[in-house]
Amino acid sequence: MKKQLFFVLALIGLMGGGKNLYAEEITIGRTLEFAADAKYQVVSNEKASVTISDGNGQTGTGKTLYYKGSSIKFSEKSFRDLTSSGENLTSFNEDCYAGVKIVIADGYKISMSQIKARVAVFQNFTYKVVVSDEKKEYYSSLDKVITNYADASATNLDATITPSTPIELTGTVYVRLHYWFTGNNASRYLAPLELTIKGDLQEAVQYTVTSNVSPAVAGSVTMNPESGVVTSGGSLTLTANANTGYRFENWTDALGNELSKNAVYSYKPTANATVNANFIKLNAVNFSLTGTEANGFAPEPVYGLAGEEVDFPKSQLMYAAGKTLTAWTDGTNTYPISGKYTVTSAESVTLTPVFTDNTVSLLDATSDVTVSWKLGSQYAPVLTFQNGTNWNNVQGNAYLVQQAVVNGQTIDVGMMFETRSSQTGLSGDGKINNDRTDDWAQVNENTVFRIPVVRNSKITMKANDKIYPTTIDGKKDYDTATKNLDYTYIGDAKEIDIVIHNGSYYSEITVTYPPSQSFSLTTADTEPYSLYLDYPVTIPEGIEAYTGALDAAEETLKMKEVEGTIPANTAVIVKSATADTYVFKETYTAASIESNSLKGVTADTDIATLVTAGNTLLTLGTKGGKVAFRKPATGTTQVKANKAYLLVNTPSSEGAKTVKMIFDGETTGISEFTANEDVTNAPLFNLNGQRVNANAKGLLIKNGKKIIIK
Repeated sequence: MKKQLFFVLALIGLMGGGKNLYAEEITIGRTLEFAADAKYQVVSNEKASVTISDGNGQTGTGKTLYYKGSSIKFSEKSFRDLTSSGENLTSFNEDCYAGVKIVIADGYKISMSQIKARVAVFQNFTYKVVVSDEKKEYYSSLDKVITNYADASATNLDATITPSTPIELTGTVYVRLHYWFTGNNASRYLAPLELTIKGDLQEAVQYTVTSNVSPAVAGSVTMNPESGVVTSGGSLTLTANANTGYRFENWTDALGNELSKNAVYSYKPTANATVNANFIKLNAVNFSLTGTEANGFAPEPVYGLAGEEVDFPKSQLMYAAGKTLTAWTDGTNTYPISGKYTVTSAESVTLTPVFTDNTVSLLDATSDVTVSWKLGSQYAPVLTFQNGTNWNNVQGNAYLVQQAVVNGQTIDVGMMFETRSSQTGLSGDGKINNDRTDDWAQVNENTVFRIPVVRNSKITMKANDKIYPTTIDGKKDYDTATKNLDYTYIGDAKEIDIVIHNGSYYSEITVTYPPSQSFSLTTADTEPYSLYLDYPVTIPEGIEAYTGALDAAEETLKMKEVEGTIPANTAVIVKSATADTYVFKETYTAASIESNSLKGVTADTDIATLVTAGNTLLTLGTKGGKVAFRKPATGTTQVKANKAYLLVNTPSSEGAKTVKMIFDGETTGISEFTANEDVTNAPLFNLNGQRVNANAKGLLIKNGKKIIIK
C-alpha cells in the first residue's frame, strides 16, 4: 500500500485536528485527535512530554525550546508573528531547536522526499533542518544556510530541501529546525513559523530474525528490537554474551556462512532469517590458596586457548605476613607474577602462590612511605561483603593488599577487614560494598579494618560524605563534619583496629609511615652503660641489656637480663662483648618489664626537676675503678639524654650513697657484681670453692654470687 502524504506542522498559534491516514494535509494545533486506525501520529512536545534538544541529548538554557499549547515558549516568552519584533536572543550563545516528534506505527514507513522550512529572520541567523531518530542518530542533515543577513526589518525566509534519495522514516523520529546566530549585533531575532514535510506513507514489509547459540551452554544472544521483527530496509542489533569459560567466535547464517566476527553485529535482513552465535570453549587456569601460608581469597580463574598467553590476575585479596607474592607455581614450574602464563592443552590447571620473605619492613624505612587502600571498584577488587555473606572461600583472614617501596624494595602491605560479627564480637554484621561504585565503597556500622602501623604513623580516612562515629585504636570515637579524618598513632603496636560505628561512603584509608628511628652507642670497654629510649628497640648482637630491682635496703640492684627487645620507655644497663659501635633499631612493642627501678630521660634534664622531697638521685658512674650507682659528681646539674638514673630515699647520715649491681643468669649459677668495699658477714670463697678470710681481695664467691672486692 502506498499513499502520497503531505502535511504541515504549524509552529504558531493555529488550531486544528488530525485527519485520517489518507489526508492530503495535516495541520497541528493545540489539540490533536487521531482515528483509531491511524498508522502514524504527529505529537507536540506538550502532548508527548518530550523536550527536543541537541544531537547529544543535552538540554538546558539556550539549548531547548519548550512547547506550550500551540505556541513555542523560549525563556517564558512566546515567539511572535511577523507584526512583532521577534524573539530577542542576545543573552544566548548556544544552538537552539524547534520541531516535532513523529511516531510511525509498526509495519509502516514514511519515505520523505521534501522538507520546507519557513522562518522569520531578524539579523544574522543561520539555520538548518535535522532529521533524527529517538537515539539522536542522524538519518540525514539537510542544510539550507542563511548567513550574515542584516536586513533591519523582519523578513520571511523559505528553504526547500529535496534529498537526492528519499529518507526512510520508521518508528519514532524527530524533524527539527536547528538555528543559531552568527553576527555580532546587539540583538538577533528568529521566529520559526512553519515546517512542511512531503513524502509517501508506505506499508512496510517485515522480517523476523531468530537466533541460536552453539554450543547451547556457551552463552546467550540479545536483540534490539527484542522481538526480532524488522521492517524492510531496517536492521537490528545482535549482541553475543559469552558465559564464563567461553569466547565468542563468529555469527553465521543458516547455511554456515560467516556473517561477522564482531560480538555486537548490526544485521539487515532481506527475508525471515536465523542467525547463529558460535562460541569456543576455553581452558581454565585456576588459582588456589590451599596448602599455602596465604590469607584471604584466591583470584578468579582466567581462560584461554592452548598456546595463548594470559596475564596473571591482580592479587589484592591475599596476603602472607612478612612476605611478598612473587610467583605462581603448578608444583613443577614457577612463573613470576610479572610475566605471562602460556595456556596448556589441559582443560584445567591449578596454580598456587609463591611468597618470598621480605628483607625490609615498614620499620626499616629511611624516608616516608605512604600506602593508600582505595576502596572503589576502579582501584580495588569488587567487594560485596554484606550481612556476613560471601565469606565461604576465605582462608584465614581477609586482606586488601597494596604494595609499598621501602628503601628501593617493593613489599606487600595488607590491611585486614572483617564484617562478620562472629569474628569481630560486635553486636551485628558489618558491610563493605563497591560493586556499583567506582570511587568509593559503602561501609556500614560494625565493619572493622585492621591496619599495620609504626610509631607516629599518620592515618587519613576519606569519605564522599560526612565521617560518622569511628573508633581508632580503641581510644576515641571520631564524628566529624568533614569528609576527611586525620589521626596520628603514638604507640608501639604492629597493627591497630578502625571500627566503623555508623556507616558512610569511604573512598580510601591512607597511612604514611615515617622513617624508622635508631640509636647508636659506642662502647670503649666492656664496662656497663646506661640507656633509655622512648621507642622499642632490638638488642643488637654483642650487647646484653638488664633491668634492675632495688632491694628493700636500697643497697643493691638485682639485675635481670632482657631478651630480644627493649620496650619503649624502659631504662636498662647494657654491656658489650667488645668495644664497638652498636645500633639499636626501632622495632615493635615487647612484653612489659616488671619490677624495674631504673628510670631515664630522652633529653638533657635538670636533676632538680626529677627529684622529689625525701629522694636522692643516683647515676651510673665509676669511682676508683668501681662501677655503681652513686650521687653525680659535684657541679653536675643534669641527667644527659638517653641515660638512666635511680631514685633512692635520702640517707639519714651524710656521706656517699652507693648502690651495687648484681648480675644474674650465669650458666654456673654464680653471678658477679662490682661494688664498693662494704661487705656483709657472709663467708667468702675463692673460685675453687675454698673458704677464705674476710680480708681477702679480688674475685670471690659470696652467697653463691661472684663478687669483686678491692
